[in-house]
Order: sequence, then structure tokens, then C-alpha cells
Amino acid sequence: MKRFLKVLLGVVLVILVLGAVAIGFALVAGTGGTEPDPGSETSSEVAAESESAKPTDVATGEATIAKVRIALNGKEETRQDFRAIEDAAKDLRNEHYDVKVFDHDAINSDHWQTTLRSIAASDAEFLVAGTGQLAPWILEAAKVTPDKYWITWDTDIELPNVTNIRFDNQRGAWLAGRVAGLATVDTELFPQSANPDARIVGIVAAYPGADSDAYVNGFRDGAKSVRGDMDVRVIYTNGIEDATQANNAANQLYTDGAQVVFSLLGKGNEGVLAAARTHRKQVITVGTEDTKAPKEPVIATLVRPLRRELVDLITSNNPQYQRTVSVGVGQDDVYLEVRPDLNTKVAEAVDDQIEAWEKEDEKK
Repeated sequence: MKRFLKVLLGVVLVILVLGAVAIGFALVAGTGGTEPDPGSETSSEVAAESESAKPTDVATGEATIAKVRIALNGKEETRQDFRAIEDAAKDLRNEHYDVKVFDHDAINSDHWQTTLRSIAASDAEFLVAGTGQLAPWILEAAKVTPDKYWITWDTDIELPNVTNIRFDNQRGAWLAGRVAGLATVDTELFPQSANPDARIVGIVAAYPGADSDAYVNGFRDGAKSVRGDMDVRVIYTNGIEDATQANNAANQLYTDGAQVVFSLLGKGNEGVLAAARTHRKQVITVGTEDTKAPKEPVIATLVRPLRRELVDLITSNNPQYQRTVSVGVGQDDVYLEVRPDLNTKVAEAVDDQIEAWEKEDEKK
């Protein structure tokens, strides 16, 4: 009987070992074993993809044109770049690119570094990451991957394998400042809110620095074009995601007398909008070509065509490295979209200024 039990125990152990080996092989085969996991992916559509099930060109049956990996700083739909990235990824898949989008904690900078290192270690030909907040980590990752083509935006990285998309944020913000100034003092265009004696407008931004400075300086100049003594006040929240901090900052600006606040935040923008509703004041936001049309309390949105620029760069047959792609102000480029129900003269003021700049630029 004891001999029988020993034999039976041996058989059971063999079965368990063989089962564990089979499971290990299955896991390796399922992941492809070639690409690290940078983080959680931003949509169920992307999550359904795997390295072993790449899309193919329906016309030729050939494998995808190239792999694209995108590191997204946070996945909240309230982030100004989120929807543009998602839609750019869909556009590229339609062109038979193998695209994955990875997000990370927008507050924890350690997660940024981990995600960027992970996509850099992948076998993708195109690596996309932004914005200026990530610049030090993008620089670090791009330096050690000279054979990879990096695309970023709102940074000043100068490396042979990096292309920067630079939007004319300063002129765009000038338009925002102009509209904010009009909403503050022009009773003809804004009869229900403007006050000829008012002179305060505000900005809520995440951090001081070159990128924020372009917005702040442009907005200040635009507001002062309406009234030379306009008082432009800026509060930094030290983060783009904290809606409570943003709400406190906007409440302070509205309490101090600001009629309009220009919000440069991501998820924190929710706090600015809540403060505007509480005080019955107005907001100007920043978005992309995929941002929904502005509605109350938003009077205008500064639109930047990030989706288009990313797709154009990646699908180009001749990528040019170490360059800056400049996107100026215009109806199809950086543009201030005014809320449709406002006086048509507000949008006309925006278009007139853009036309004036275009004439100036032609003379140069």
C-alpha cells in the first residue's frame, strides 16, 4: 500500500510540473516576449491589440508599415491633448501602422521616466511623447536611442533623432487676451457681463517656465491691446491635474475682480470651470482640433492641430530629423474658436487680427 501511495504521489508531481511549464510557454507566446509593458493603455480598442495580432494592409496582405508607440502624460479626457492623441492613433491604424498608446500617472514624475524608458526599449520605429513637462526625460531616452525617430511637442530638445512641433502659443494667447479684454470692458459685445471700469483678467497655469511664459506674455499683450492699464494676474498651481488647487486659484482671481480667467491646465481645468459657474464669470481654455465647441461658461478655446501634425509627420515618406515644425496662427492652424452664440463681432475681431498678422508676415 505504501509503495502504491509513493507511485501515485510521484505521478501527481509530474503532472503539476508539466502543467506549470505549459502555462509558462503560453504566457511567453501571448506577450510576444519582445516589448516591455510601459503602463496601462488608454482605451479598450488599444488594449485588445497584441504583438502577435498586428493589423495588415488589406490590399497587399503585407505587415504593418511601422510601429508607433506613444507615451501620454495622463489619460483624462479633460486633458487638452488626450483626444487628439487617441484620434491620431486611430488615423494611423487606418493607414496600417501598428500603434499603441500608453498612459502614466500625470502627477508622479517617476512614472513618466519609467514609461519613456519602456517605449524606448521597444522595437518601434516611431516614438511620440509630450509635452514640455516631460522634456528632461524625453531627452534622456532619445539620447540612448539614436536609431529611433522621436516626435514631441512644446519642447526645445535638439537631437539628431528628434522633431519638435512648436505651436505659435504666444500669438494664439494674444487672441485669447484680446477676447478676454473685450469680455471685460466692451458692453456692446458683452452687454451682460462687461463693465467699462473693470480692468482685471487672470491666468491659471501649472508651472512657470518657457512654455507658460509664451502663453502669459501673449495673453497679457492681447488684453492690454483692449485697455492699456489692464491688470493681468497669474497664479501657478504647481500641477495640471489638481482640480482643488485650480478651483482655489480661480476663486481668488474671480473674487479679486477678474471677469475672465485663461486656464492652461489639464484635469485641473474642471476646478476653474466650477469656480466660473459659482461666480457667474467666464473662462478661456486650450484644446486641440478634436475639442468640443466651447459652451458656457467658456467663451473661447485656443485650438492647436496636434492630431494633424502627428499624423503628417509619421506618414511622411521622408522624415526630417533634428528640426522644428512651426505651426502658426490661422483658421486651419492655431486658432481661437469663439463660442457660436456670442456676438459675431467677437469672432470677426479674431479673424481681422489673424489677417493683419498674415500681411505683416508676407512683408518680412
